[in-house]
Amino acid sequence: MSEKKIKFYLDDKKVEANVGETIWQVANRLGSEIPHLCYANKPGYRADGNCRACMVEIEGERVLAASCIRKPSDNMKVQKLFLILMIQWVIAPVLLAVNVFKHVQQAL
Repeated sequence: MSEKKIKFYLDDKKVEANVGETIWQVANRLGSEIPHLCYANKPGYRADGNCRACMVEIEGERVLAASCIRKPSDNMKVQKLFLILMIQWVIAPVLLAVNVFKHVQQAL
């Protein structure tokens, strides 16, 4: 008899997790990258959720979750944050700097 699979959504795609698998492990197994620092599938490494690089948003929850230690539940809706964080931390500041530079040039 096979173990029950846990069905949940990862970036709006229905996926299945094995019992005991974390969100990060499911994403990694399916080839969907979630950034991480504290976890490696090697001796001496364990997921602690301390580095916070693998944070995901879970629908209906107030706070973000570390995907390396969070196990999915049936029908859970999980969104990776990498693209959102890239926009907030990299793209938006660059666009702001370009806009400021244009205004400074026009003022001269």
